[in-house]
Amino acid sequence: MELVPIYIDSVMTYLRRIADRLVIASRPLLFEHWRSVSSKYKDWVDGIEQFSQHNPTCDFDVLSQAVARYSNWFCELRGISDSTGKKGIRDALEHRNVRLMVGKQQAGEAAPRMTVSMYSTSKDVGKRHDILEFVPLAIRGLCQLMTGFHQAIGAGTAYDREDTLFLVGTDDDVVGFWPEIGSYDTTE
Repeated sequence: MELVPIYIDSVMTYLRRIADRLVIASRPLLFEHWRSVSSKYKDWVDGIEQFSQHNPTCDFDVLSQAVARYSNWFCELRGISDSTGKKGIRDALEHRNVRLMVGKQQAGEAAPRMTVSMYSTSKDVGKRHDILEFVPLAIRGLCQLMTGFHQAIGAGTAYDREDTLFLVGTDDDVVGFWPEIGSYDTTE
């Protein structure tokens, strides 16, 4: 339980960072004038339409739709919410005094259930109950976004036999937050 706040901080930071890494790695595959395209994913979310001037080498409509549809998780991490005026989870953890309260519930022999709530006295940080529930939603959104990039490039719509990633660890730990292959449709 003592390490849970460190893990939460790490996962929120890495989720935020992976979005930028995705666009950095993808720009040469998506645009002819890729050096002129922003390497900051927040710029993609704020105005993907403007990138059409950089000669897309991909299906730009598919790319634009993927960014528009599957960036909610990213917006929950960073910036200020238009509806609440509150900071995103990662920005609050990074830029404000925030206290994470960790709880554990267990009934009998069932697996324990962890909860993590976020509290702050800063007026621009909202109280969030059980931010741990956000993690699988964010990863699902990230996977859908990456699938959209994959489709925009024209590389297909499903995993191939060679698309394998070997992971080491307890199965429950490794796959606990990862969506099952083929468990979602990017046309939702």
